[in-house]
Amino acid sequence: WVLQSGLNYMNQSIEYTSNYLAYTASNQSKAFVAEYADFASQSVTITSPYQINSAVEVVSLPLQTGYLLIDRKIGWQLNTGMAADFFVRNTLTDQSGNAGRFTQGTGSDSPYRAISWSGLLGTELSYKVAKQYRVSVVPSMRYSLNSVLKSTSGLSSNPLVMDIGFRFRYIFNN
Repeated sequence: WVLQSGLNYMNQSIEYTSNYLAYTASNQSKAFVAEYADFASQSVTITSPYQINSAVEVVSLPLQTGYLLIDRKIGWQLNTGMAADFFVRNTLTDQSGNAGRFTQGTGSDSPYRAISWSGLLGTELSYKVAKQYRVSVVPSMRYSLNSVLKSTSGLSSNPLVMDIGFRFRYIFNN
């Protein structure tokens, strides 16, 4: 049995279409989406649809248990657990370059929760490089157990993320 934790930085990117633009005090346009639309406090306009890239940054603190099914030079392990995900920021970029970037962090005016919870499920294929060291390829799934958006935003988002990670592990007792 294995108990593991750590600190992960994740940058998840998705492309989609928006038809909102926000304007700064100097009248420069910035990429914008409906989730941020607070028409009372921002100058926002509806425009023709354009392609946008949304890059969400999250710091995650996982706690996983695993079972090492094969424990030889090459190992295979199954993992499950939970993670506390700490939202850092979301940056919106207009793909055409016509509008500037818009960045949204945490806070009372943000539609994002500062902390959300995720369930983890994955496997790990490892190679023992020394008595107490392994390098691994870690394909996994992460499902957000609660919405990453605040309930006040009127929207709900529980993303299912499939990823592949790389791990260098020190084994304390072997």
